[in-house]
Amino acid sequence: MLAHEAVARHATVSNDVTNFWPPRHRAEPAHAITRMSLPTPGRIQGSRLYESTRVTAVSERGVSHTTPGARYGTRMTGFEGPVDLTFNRGPIADPEAFARDAGAASWLYLCGEEFAAMDGGMSYSQVQAAVPESENVISDPPRVLDMDMARRHMAALDRLPRPTLVTCRAGPRSSAVAYLYAGLRAGASADEVLACADADQAPFAGSEELRAFVTQGLAELAP
Repeated sequence: MLAHEAVARHATVSNDVTNFWPPRHRAEPAHAITRMSLPTPGRIQGSRLYESTRVTAVSERGVSHTTPGARYGTRMTGFEGPVDLTFNRGPIADPEAFARDAGAASWLYLCGEEFAAMDGGMSYSQVQAAVPESENVISDPPRVLDMDMARRHMAALDRLPRPTLVTCRAGPRSSAVAYLYAGLRAGASADEVLACADADQAPFAGSEELRAFVTQGLAELAP
C-alpha cells in the first residue's frame, strides 16, 4: 500500500482505484505532442519516418514530436510513444524551469519525502509551486512497482490536464509509467511499446524489472 498520496488541489485521493481505470469514456485531444525530455527539455521537429535521426535528436534536445495515438483499446501499428507527456532523464535541478520549458499544465510526481531530504532532492511542495495542478503518487525506492500502484498512475494521468510532466528521481520509473500509459491508450502490444522504448533510449529500457512492469501492466490493465 502507498504511504501517501497528495493532490495539488488539496483534495484527498481515494485508495479505491477500481473505478478509475480503465476509463469508460475519454475524449482524445485534437492535437498532441510526444515529449521525451532531458533535465532541460527543448523542442525538435521530427517523426518516426526518420528513425535513423530521431534518437540523436532526442539526446541533443530532449523532446520529440509525434502524431496522436488512437483511442484506448484500439489496435494500431507503428506505436509512437508517449503523447503530450514529458518524463525526466536525470535529476531536475530547477523544477520551475523544467515545467516552464516543457510548457506543462500539470505534474505527476513519483517521489516521497525521503528524496526531498536527500542532497539534490526535490520536494512535492516545489512541484506544487511549479504547475497549476499536480498529484503525488509515491513510487520511489524502496517501494516496489506493482499493478496497484500502476492503476493509481493511470488514474492520475487521466485526471491531469495536458501537457503533463511525469518524473521520478532520475527517469527510469517515470519513463516506464509514461510508456505504459501511452501503450494502454494506443492499444499497443508489449513488443511494440518495448521496441519503441529501445529506439528512444528510454531510461527504463535497460531495466528488466521495469520492462516486466510495463509488460504486465499492458496485459492486466488493458480494457
